[in-house]
Amino acid sequence: MRMVFSLSAAIMFFTGSFVVSAADNVNSSNNKLFYSRPAPENRIEQSYLPIGNGYFGAMVRGGIAKEILSLNVDSLWTGDESQTGAYQKLGTLTITFPGLNASTAKSYTRTLDIGKAVHTVEFKANGGQHTRTYFCDYPDKVMVLIFSSTTPQDAEIVFTDATEWSWMTPKNKAKGEKREYKKGKTKTFYRSRKSSEVSVKGNAITLDGELENGLKFYAEFVVRAPKGTVSSKGDRISIKGAKNFAIVFSTDTDYKMSYKDHWKKSTPPKELVKAVLAKAALKKVSALMKTHESDYRSLYDDFYLKLGDSPAKFLDMPTNTRLKTYKTTFQKTHIVEDPRLEELVAKYGRYLLISSSRPGSLPANLQGLWNWSNSPPWRSDYHSNINIQMNYWLAEPAGLSKCFMPFSDYIMAMRDIHLVKTPKAVKHPNGKKATRGWAIKTENNIFGAYSFVWNFPGAAWYGQHLWEHYAFTNDKTYLKNVAYPVLKETCQFWEDRLKKRPDGTLVVPTGWSPEHGPKEDGVTYDQEIVYDLFTNYIEAAKELGMDKDYRKRIEAMRSHLLPLKIGKWGQLQEWETDRDNPKDQHRHVSHLFGLHPGRQISPFLDKKFFDAAIVSLKARGDGGTGWSKAWKINFWARCHDGNHAHKMIAEQLSNNFYENLFDYHAPFQIDGNFGNTSGVLEMLLQSQVRAGKGTDDKNASWIIQLLPSLPDAWKDGEVRGIRARGNVTVDLKWSGGKLTSATFKGKPGSFVLIAYNDKKRKLQIPAKGVLTVSGAKFK
Repeated sequence: MRMVFSLSAAIMFFTGSFVVSAADNVNSSNNKLFYSRPAPENRIEQSYLPIGNGYFGAMVRGGIAKEILSLNVDSLWTGDESQTGAYQKLGTLTITFPGLNASTAKSYTRTLDIGKAVHTVEFKANGGQHTRTYFCDYPDKVMVLIFSSTTPQDAEIVFTDATEWSWMTPKNKAKGEKREYKKGKTKTFYRSRKSSEVSVKGNAITLDGELENGLKFYAEFVVRAPKGTVSSKGDRISIKGAKNFAIVFSTDTDYKMSYKDHWKKSTPPKELVKAVLAKAALKKVSALMKTHESDYRSLYDDFYLKLGDSPAKFLDMPTNTRLKTYKTTFQKTHIVEDPRLEELVAKYGRYLLISSSRPGSLPANLQGLWNWSNSPPWRSDYHSNINIQMNYWLAEPAGLSKCFMPFSDYIMAMRDIHLVKTPKAVKHPNGKKATRGWAIKTENNIFGAYSFVWNFPGAAWYGQHLWEHYAFTNDKTYLKNVAYPVLKETCQFWEDRLKKRPDGTLVVPTGWSPEHGPKEDGVTYDQEIVYDLFTNYIEAAKELGMDKDYRKRIEAMRSHLLPLKIGKWGQLQEWETDRDNPKDQHRHVSHLFGLHPGRQISPFLDKKFFDAAIVSLKARGDGGTGWSKAWKINFWARCHDGNHAHKMIAEQLSNNFYENLFDYHAPFQIDGNFGNTSGVLEMLLQSQVRAGKGTDDKNASWIIQLLPSLPDAWKDGEVRGIRARGNVTVDLKWSGGKLTSATFKGKPGSFVLIAYNDKKRKLQIPAKGVLTVSGAKFK
């Protein structure tokens, strides 16, 4: 049984009038990851727990006599505009407690409350109750660590700068050094830090450094211990006899997400951090916590999810035990006994996006925000052939449009540099002139450099996200000033690049189904993304009433694109040539882009292509890496097969999740977490199909499909705050697998076309902006 402790003791010295409520005995809200032991010291990836505010974050061990936090700041990158480099670790904060013996501690628990974004460690030792509370405050741009005990405690605080070696070659590389990076394997490592100095003085530890590429960074830790003795000596700060103390931390770099401003801020990072900490110093720790919780919950509480019921024993079970029980049961019986674990994982995806992607920060990368290496897998970069896109599939339907803005800003910054770079690198198919517009390669950094192979449709896929932000929000200012120019420029790129055959057919030249198969003309993945781009542009031009002649030109081009093809065994062909192998179970299923996240393939449109997509999906199987299984959840949801989508959730949780609920490829890639959440949302609500062609109503804009892929395992449940295209917010309740009620919030007087149980209803939202209907209306 999980022990119960009040958080109030953790901050009572700092509280003022702020009160923190006691923890629940049973995790009835299902908003907590909790464990009955600290994370093993050397298992950051698998066991430490993440906290973050978009700008910076930490992986937290939850130790007893030795607490460890692995720290990151989102813009600490090697490389530049020509070399990709890699995302770097900032360093490690270690707090040791000389008077504590971990082996004698009792009643231990560590908790990550994703409903409040607060990490807590609680235990009894040395005759006292110890409570430690950690959070990352976005408005104040600080991380706060609170250490409280009912008896006096001693502590030593040390910050260790991250190792300065990386196998990613800097532009002005110093002499390399061969080092082992895996058992039996070596690489040449290079110096990544030009300078780096850790200083300890009084109650503060500072880090002041510069990377070889000229990027400057600064970090500072300030210790508050009003009733203890604080001293510094050598590389550490010592605290004596303090029942309560806190560490307030902030960090920054001189990176600025703007190619036109040459990526650098005008204010040095040291000045920025000093200013942040000076403001934070005027507030009690309790006030910082209150601001943090209010800000975080303004996003998190807009959405509610419950997927059936699980026995109480599961809710009260440590998360690692709960996950292991889920895996064992499913692998033996193929039965899920804990649907609320699936719910927790889906909500965890929202927590991770809020924590790693906030306005002003960089977008979430392959590892989100959290990286414990200077040579991370795939550079911890922005992969443009599925991964960064999957990171943001959940943003709009999960009510996190604000968290999408870093990706939007990133796209616009990359656009600035690639509009210059692409015409120099990519020629028109006739070879006589440069191609207009812009394109990207597969691996991308934060300065505009790219590497690996060209992913020519990548910019068009980026444009889809800009269009989707409009589709969900109806923000015409954003459409006109941000999305539309990008969509038009990308159309111009394809207007120049598409190859025209004698019969007028337009094909993408020398395309590639990512990481799979030959490069040749007319690859389905490429064709579908260009079709999607043209469709989004056409609709955007209509919405704005702009560029009528050019819109008609793109409409004509879309009608001449090489059509989808069905192969000899009934599959949707991956290539124009019918060469698909029915036994091929490659992890990429890129040729089903038109099914998801595109909207070219749907049972509301041409059913023969929809059926062919299902044939292809079945042939690919249910295996693959974590992110691949996550995509398959979304695919099966769009196929309206809830039980198969649910099977993919169970396969992912059973084979691709660490005990801290990080999804792994392996290694850890956060896209699997985000893709899982997106898939759950797609199972409960879909709105990707425009009314009109293939429907019975041309006056409503989007068909809102209620519970299109509800599995048998989620017989009773509720979702509130899920978003549909057309700027409609939906609340749903169901019982016994049947819809009981649906509430729609939108523009008063607007119409919604609702589909459920093979029936459609066109309804008008009343003057108050809220429409509630009973499930019986669809019988």
